[in-house]
This record gives sequence, C-alpha cells and structure tokens, in this order.
Amino acid sequence: MAAIRTTDTGQSITPIELTDGVSGAVVQTAFANTDGYSTGIRSLPTFSYLYLFNGATWDRARTAVTFKSVNLAAATAETALWTPAAGKKFRLIRLCLTPGAACDLTLNDGAGGTTLMVLGATAAPLILDFSNGILAAANNNALTVVRSVSTTLKGVVIGAEE
Repeated sequence: MAAIRTTDTGQSITPIELTDGVSGAVVQTAFANTDGYSTGIRSLPTFSYLYLFNGATWDRARTAVTFKSVNLAAATAETALWTPAAGKKFRLIRLCLTPGAACDLTLNDGAGGTTLMVLGATAAPLILDFSNGILAAANNNALTVVRSVSTTLKGVVIGAEE
C-alpha cells in the first residue's frame, strides 16, 4: 500500500480506485470530464437517515406523499378534509386553503375531536408549512374543518399516512 503524501512534491496526483476488499467492487473512482469539471471523484456510497429534533427527541424526517384536494360547498358543519386509510394516521405537513369569504377555520383531529388549530382566514389563499408535520392522535382519525360562516373552501392538504 502506498504512503499518503503530506507535502506537495510537485508530482502529479494519480487517481486511484478503492474496492470493498471482498468482491473487488469499486467504491470510489475517478471519472471523465463532465459538466465542465476536468476531473473528479465519485463520492463513497453512504446510507443515512435525516432526523429532526422536536425539542425532546429526534424524529425521522417525513416526506409529503399524500395530496388531498379540497372542494367544499358552502356550509359550517364539521367536514372531513382527509380520512386516512384504515388503521393509519394522517400526518399534516402542509396546507393551502382558500375560503370563499373571511372566516375562522377550525382544524380538528377526528370528528368532534381535539382542536389542532384555529386559523383566521380571508378570501385569499392560506398557505402553511408544518415542517415535519402534525400527527393524528389515533388511527382512523380524520382531519376535519369547521367554518365559522357558511362559505366554500378550496385547496389542498398535504402530508403522509403512517
């Protein structure tokens, strides 16, 4: 094995290939000129997860994969925005809602359940990002909305089911 150079001796540096030591598979290699680079090294393959600190523990970062369209007729009654698949919980990550008139929107975790938030909305898009999301308290709970005045509601709620 060659010694690692610690000073510039004026010699050219020759690319090398590293292998896994068992099958001979290359894990790092030089590659040809692409996208304006004269030479380069491919990165070593790694396997990792992105975690976010929630104030007490580390949670795995979530990716939005569920998009639920919202197109509600004028009403004030509690209405489901997102009913997760059987045995699953919703994780609300983002929302974009536009009421037909100024009103308060009360988002609940399950019909008649815990109030997640009350949003004062005008007749303009309301866009919120909840970072890693708000997880439902129990399986099969729907994300519901109650409007303070009878008005339409359009938009999308975005998240994941777990």
